[in-house]
Amino acid sequence: MTRNTSAIGARPQTLCVLAFMSCLLSGQALAQTKPTPNWGATDIQVNPQTQPNFRKNTPEVIPGTQLQISPGLKAINDKYKSLGGPGGVLGKPRGVIADSANGGKFAWYFQGAIYWHPTTGAHVVMGQIAAKWQNLGLEKGVLGYPTSDEIPQYGGRMGNFQRGAIFWHPERGALAVSGRIYDFWQKDRQCGEFPVTDEMDGPLEDGAKTRTQKFHSAQITWNSRTDRIHETSRCK
Repeated sequence: MTRNTSAIGARPQTLCVLAFMSCLLSGQALAQTKPTPNWGATDIQVNPQTQPNFRKNTPEVIPGTQLQISPGLKAINDKYKSLGGPGGVLGKPRGVIADSANGGKFAWYFQGAIYWHPTTGAHVVMGQIAAKWQNLGLEKGVLGYPTSDEIPQYGGRMGNFQRGAIFWHPERGALAVSGRIYDFWQKDRQCGEFPVTDEMDGPLEDGAKTRTQKFHSAQITWNSRTDRIHETSRCK
């Protein structure tokens, strides 16, 4: 009986193809089931993949050349290393360092993010402060880029931004102060003021709409038509 050697010879090739396809499908499945960030027991998860500007950046250093690394890339890498790298507070990277609005750069990690801009430097946002900032539009929103890392403040944490601040307190969560109310609060904060609400619509003043925000011992109201801003319930 004559053996079919061509069929036997083709079998290893078939097995290789099947193995390749199996690996490819497994890789696609893993890519679709990325682990979500662990923000801690009291923190809100933030999904950086929902950002419209989350994309790969062009290479900053071309291998085999003398091109310098960009200031933004270096600043983010230096910041990340100073915080312990993959074993530090931010955890492992979720993607590459990428471009952000108005000439900035950013990188997301499993425990937070680093954002850099030429006028602000590289700063970290994490936890509920990062979640609140994302809800307000990140660097393209009302607050702009971060201008500081989180710092202890009023029994909680505070992050400063170009046009405001976000406060986190274990009893109240994360609250933002921005715009004209923030400007007034910055110039005249006394008595350990911190927000207890977000900014909201206030009562009509001479037929004009107002915006108001409550703080620990005061309430600041801004008239959008007259630009008048005043404070009530002042602590002594």
